[in-house]
Amino acid sequence: MAEVLITFVLSQVALLVLSAILNLGRNRLSNTMLALLYANVAVSAVIVYLYLHYGTAVAIRLRGAMAPHVMGVGPLLYFYLQSELNPGFQFRKKHILSLLPYVGGVLVAVYAMYAFDAHERAQMQTQLWSFNALNVIRLLDSAVVGYFLVKSYQLVRKRSLLLEEVTANQDIVKQNWALLLCGIVFGILLLMLMFAVFGASNVTVVVALLTMALLFFIAALYGHFHSKVYGLDKECEEFLAARNSSNGHSSQIENGQKYKTSGLTPEQIDSYSQKIVEALNDNTQEVFDPLFQLSRLAKMVGLSNSVTSQVLSMGLGKSFYDLVNEFRIEKAKQMLADPASFQTSILDVGLSVGYNSKSTFNAAFRRIVGETPSAFRKAKAHGQ
Repeated sequence: MAEVLITFVLSQVALLVLSAILNLGRNRLSNTMLALLYANVAVSAVIVYLYLHYGTAVAIRLRGAMAPHVMGVGPLLYFYLQSELNPGFQFRKKHILSLLPYVGGVLVAVYAMYAFDAHERAQMQTQLWSFNALNVIRLLDSAVVGYFLVKSYQLVRKRSLLLEEVTANQDIVKQNWALLLCGIVFGILLLMLMFAVFGASNVTVVVALLTMALLFFIAALYGHFHSKVYGLDKECEEFLAARNSSNGHSSQIENGQKYKTSGLTPEQIDSYSQKIVEALNDNTQEVFDPLFQLSRLAKMVGLSNSVTSQVLSMGLGKSFYDLVNEFRIEKAKQMLADPASFQTSILDVGLSVGYNSKSTFNAAFRRIVGETPSAFRKAKAHGQ
């Protein structure tokens, strides 16, 4: 058994080193959390090695130890997303409490590994509906992962709503890579529940979790490079950090409760609103830049990011995301309706007004106009 434990530890260390190398240059907390996530999700690779080299008896023993490692994915996912989406996030002592179920699960798993002989452990695998140590671990595992999965989704949703205040880029706002991570963890949660209720062979468990580990690795790596390509400027990040601390729940942002108090008078709001509209019309090339952000609009009108955002919300009744996208789509409609532009492809029209791809342009156009650019152009060509 000593050889098994040595192999397990060395494999974990190798995963941590690999993760650290792949994520050089990231903030230290985000790098640490992601490295631990890789290690926890990919721990099934260790079981593959042990299963192939030591046989079923060892694999059965380790299945009890695998559950708490999956349990750790829940809090680690949440803290990784916190550190990645909120650069100002700091891991404090109070957050350690969230890891206690993981520590408890490890202790219970270790007890389960050594408290029963091989015959008793084998019986546990067949007693699918019984109240035994392995099933208790699996159900506890599912509860912990499920709780942090909900918190992670709420975190991504809140971040997306905040991003609408500073950027019009759909690739930044939607945070699809983070939602994909949540989806993969949800898949792991379903697998653990299915294994607890219906049972599964060691090979099935290994193949399923290895697949999840690979998908998780790809999604996290995509998120890393995505944040480099589509990152916000420093001024917008500082603005979001202040906004994030002033709004505790995404529902407040979603329901329009963005600014409870404001020092702006109605006259100032109307005047600044007019300046913003004029700035958009006078600086179309800037507005059509895919990375056009709130800080650049604020500089155009000579206001701070905070005041500009307040004017957009209170004066124009729109987020930065909606205002800029509606402006871009209005210009796109003019191009699509112009007979002289009928030979211009839909993709070129989208690129010319600030969209990175045809799919994002189509999605924005359909959301605002209610039909696709192709259908709109076809209707205009027939005089409708």
